[in-house]
Amino acid sequence: MIPYLTGLFAADTIASIEHAQYVFEEIVRRTPDSLGDDERSALLMAFGSLAMEHFRSIVMLCRSGVATGSALALFRPLLEAIIRGEWLYFCADDDQMNRFMRNNFSLHSIGFAAMARAVDEKKGFGTRLSLFVPYHAQLSDYTHSGHDAVAQRIANDGGVEPTYPESRIRALVAQSSMALVLHYQIVCEAKGYQSNFDSLAELFASIQT
Repeated sequence: MIPYLTGLFAADTIASIEHAQYVFEEIVRRTPDSLGDDERSALLMAFGSLAMEHFRSIVMLCRSGVATGSALALFRPLLEAIIRGEWLYFCADDDQMNRFMRNNFSLHSIGFAAMARAVDEKKGFGTRLSLFVPYHAQLSDYTHSGHDAVAQRIANDGGVEPTYPESRIRALVAQSSMALVLHYQIVCEAKGYQSNFDSLAELFASIQT
């Protein structure tokens, strides 16, 4: 059955969730306003705002203890919001930008891995975004109600209820936090606010894995 009572998480899981909440608050607090002064910048910030909403939802759902499956389902949309915003900002040509703004260009036609590779190559980052390609593939199962999403709702006693391991919750909030910190590094660098990222770098270094 669907659980209605929140079970107690282990201390390290609670710490991971609370750390992710702290990362969210610090990014919001340190992100400059009014960065969308041109079309590309506006899209970069809009996609980033969507990613932040997904991230906040992941933290809230994990904290609730009763909606882990829904939190896991949001990881792929979070990553896609980040990579699509960055790809449009750094890699899309003017024709692609114009077509996207007219809702005449599907980003699905390029794909996550290709976008990640293109941004990494454009910025000379090595494997920055490409690091998330395996996680994107693994967590897509939860987004689309695949094997893992369903199998982990079958308990050992034969009952139907979520059985997600806490290690999965910790990995989810850690990977989500890392993705957001890396993205806002790009935002601050692209818009001339590198100094705003200096303190965030300390948060990134302390993200639990």
